[in-house]
Amino acid sequence: MSEPDSFSGRLGLRSMAIVHDDAPIGFRHAVIGALKAEIVSSETIIGIVQRGTTLPRPPGHIINTILMAMIEKCEWWRVFDVAEAGHAAIHAEPYFGPDRAKAFERAINEACRANGLGWKMEEGIFAVVASTAQYDSAASIIENLDTAQLKTSASELREAHRDLSRRPFPDISGGMQHAGAAIECLAREISGDTKLTLGDIIKKREDLFPGAYRKMADAMWGIVSNQGRHIKEEGEPTLEEALFVVGSITNLSAYLLARRRTAR
Repeated sequence: MSEPDSFSGRLGLRSMAIVHDDAPIGFRHAVIGALKAEIVSSETIIGIVQRGTTLPRPPGHIINTILMAMIEKCEWWRVFDVAEAGHAAIHAEPYFGPDRAKAFERAINEACRANGLGWKMEEGIFAVVASTAQYDSAASIIENLDTAQLKTSASELREAHRDLSRRPFPDISGGMQHAGAAIECLAREISGDTKLTLGDIIKKREDLFPGAYRKMADAMWGIVSNQGRHIKEEGEPTLEEALFVVGSITNLSAYLLARRRTAR
């Protein structure tokens, strides 16, 4: 999806998104502003906010006061529920619904960037990201795997990113397990060694993993094997660590896909 036609959008200037468990006041207000920009009926907007926040309608007749009271009071993750509900309502409108939903999505993503939030809305659903650039790259790689008919690897990577996007608590171990399954499945398909573990393939196939690439692949496999499959007593990795690992494995998948033609 294209970025807004702005200075930062045209030049590809993007800040690193670092906050994953908060909805600052600026973002809350931006969600309400985006709803107002695309929905004419104030009562429709209030209904969306009520459903998303699960809060009763506060007393009063001033629409803006009512909306701000609800959006400012709710838990952080419910603000994202409101935004997703808003997108669904806008998209369902006849005639210009899909176009308006795209405009709403652009506004929401701009608000995420402006507030340093590690989330991006894509087709009405939020996905967790370390940065918007990383998310865009991952989406492209998964699409390329699908195009290459590597459906299982694509599906596992997609599930890995979805697990890390769960709110309010990400499924970190699940995300890392899916990422490990994706890269192992891909390595098996490309190498033709369908019964070996990825660790064995890394050791056996120097043509696939030469030099430093072998070390990187072995390190990523070690992390998902030890922390994704066998969580230690010190606890599971942080979300930031999981984003790094899943992102690295996604990029490693792109590398293997590029070597597919000469691998056998």
